[in-house]
Amino acid sequence: MRYKTLGLLFVGAISGAISSRAEMTVLMAAQLTESETPTLGTGYVAKKFSHVDLNLGYDASTKKFTLGLRTADGVQYTGGSAIAYVPSTQRTLVPGSSTWSFLGASGATFWSFPSSEASSTTKKALFLGWAGYGVASGIFEGASGGSYDIWVHSIENLTSLGNGDFFGYGTSGGVPVFYLSSAEGYQNKTSLDVSGHGHMNMALTGIGLYRIQFKASGRLVATGEIVESDPMPIYFGVESWQLPVPTGYDTWKLSQFSAEQAGNPLISGPSADPDEDGATNLQEYAFGGSPLASGTAGRPTIQMVTLNGVAYLGIRFQRRTDDATLAYEVQSTEALTTAPWPAQGTVLGVPTNAGVGLEWVTFRAPKGMSESDRQFLRVQLRQTPGA
Repeated sequence: MRYKTLGLLFVGAISGAISSRAEMTVLMAAQLTESETPTLGTGYVAKKFSHVDLNLGYDASTKKFTLGLRTADGVQYTGGSAIAYVPSTQRTLVPGSSTWSFLGASGATFWSFPSSEASSTTKKALFLGWAGYGVASGIFEGASGGSYDIWVHSIENLTSLGNGDFFGYGTSGGVPVFYLSSAEGYQNKTSLDVSGHGHMNMALTGIGLYRIQFKASGRLVATGEIVESDPMPIYFGVESWQLPVPTGYDTWKLSQFSAEQAGNPLISGPSADPDEDGATNLQEYAFGGSPLASGTAGRPTIQMVTLNGVAYLGIRFQRRTDDATLAYEVQSTEALTTAPWPAQGTVLGVPTNAGVGLEWVTFRAPKGMSESDRQFLRVQLRQTPGA
């Protein structure tokens, strides 16, 4: 007889959260009056400046880029330690011309960081620029001591899932010239000089707390090698500064990874597999595994079980009891060509405690081994964010 266990694991989108922190700095424009300045809760501190840069750094010894918010007093805040606050004074109406439809329908609202200091002052916005003060001259190829490319890798609205896009652009003859974009179909890469400084218009199209991951690259003078960064997060709070409280996967992520790892989706993201054991981080979370230690503990395994003297094909695994967004469905079939597989797995016995938020469960096939000499079982994992 042939018996086999199979696992199909379906991954859904997960909202993000910022790494563990002692305090978050909320950077806002110096022109905001007391009545326009939000009252921040515990764990947040407001600091006002007229000029802030998204400043790139590069460590030649490790070939690693960093990106943070650098204030006018020379302090650089790492991507996960500060939020660029966007108040209601930065609300702007989309022009009537179709050339501006990327920002929304005519008359709709978007939030802008103007490229000029005068307009930033009028809007009581941070005069937000781009700089490469942390990149030494002569490391990368290009004029004026070298240059690097920057682009948007991903965008998440952590408080309003799927809402809003980011654009960086200039104008020529009243028409937008795109440099950066989180939306498909627009230019999304621009070249900047190292140790330099510049400005572009930047816009966000919805209210919420955004995490925008940027990437950078440059060609080394010494070897011609192109060095590319990991995703580097910057947080924007559009009429919002409160971080979502980590729950479920996000809480687990912060307990399993270092602060640096937790901020890098290539390591701690739900679809990543940092220990290369064949299970994604979401699967490790759902089945009680370890994302940084290769192994199969907690995952579905085949076993033979007996009920009332009848032998059955069984499958045993750990599942979470503290996350309503996860659904585990045990499916059984006698033919791999069956589509879809019916949810015919039957729980056997009583689940047993496997630690905080976890339990062991065993399911059996609907038919005994004597009734069918060809059976298959699998666990289908689904996740519905916000369930």
